[in-house]
Amino acid sequence: METQAKEFAKELNHRGIMSDQSLEGFKASTGSISNLRRRKYLSIMKLHGELNLMSDEAYENLIVGFRQELKDLIQEHNVREEHVFNADQSALYSKGSPCTTICAKDRCPFITGTKAMKSNALITKMVCTSSLGKKCPMAYVGKARNPRCFVNVTADLKRRYTSNKTAWFNRGVTEWWFRDIFAPWFDEDFRNGDDSEAHCIVILDGCSAHKGIGDWLRENGLGHIHLTSLPPNVILKYQPTDQGIIAWCKKIYKYRLVKDLLALML
Repeated sequence: METQAKEFAKELNHRGIMSDQSLEGFKASTGSISNLRRRKYLSIMKLHGELNLMSDEAYENLIVGFRQELKDLIQEHNVREEHVFNADQSALYSKGSPCTTICAKDRCPFITGTKAMKSNALITKMVCTSSLGKKCPMAYVGKARNPRCFVNVTADLKRRYTSNKTAWFNRGVTEWWFRDIFAPWFDEDFRNGDDSEAHCIVILDGCSAHKGIGDWLRENGLGHIHLTSLPPNVILKYQPTDQGIIAWCKKIYKYRLVKDLLALML
């Protein structure tokens, strides 16, 4: 913005609207931009995602086929509303400490950061929730086979953790999640009493790790779990877990991380 403001000033000077003396005194400082924001009630926002690449009509045209496919799948297997799930994986830099602080102005040049601010300790979590908000226990993928932090944790958390070289959900990890995490949880919480033969639907995105999982489920006695995938380019607009669920999970994690760090300092 500062650079563009200077270009506008030069153009005004070229047209004779701004004098040479005014041009020399024009600095386009951050203060002038801040004052402009206050006068015009402007805000700075961080751009992310690809949500606005298409019009609402184009998004609707892409999703209409998926809606009909999901409706047919629900009717075919008599799936109840609470048995429709959405699952998505997301990366988390688990050791990254905050990089902002408050200090006296005269101390700012002497305040330094730590290596923890740039920690690349990556884990991936799988977030899964039903259409009525029932949450599947979160599963994690890391690089370490036996993390040192697992010394005093419960057996249930260890059961929901696995590892590979990339700490990401590949085909093998996806199969593990359905077999050892989702299927047992769904059977215990939903397939009981009159619903012992209940079926469910899991909505996924177009990740390559999900390809062929539907056939694998049927071949391994998990045919009551049916999969469907959202069309490309509509994930950010229509996938439930991307409407704030994953973001809030990360915020809560960071809040608790900072809280624990402060507790150690006091």
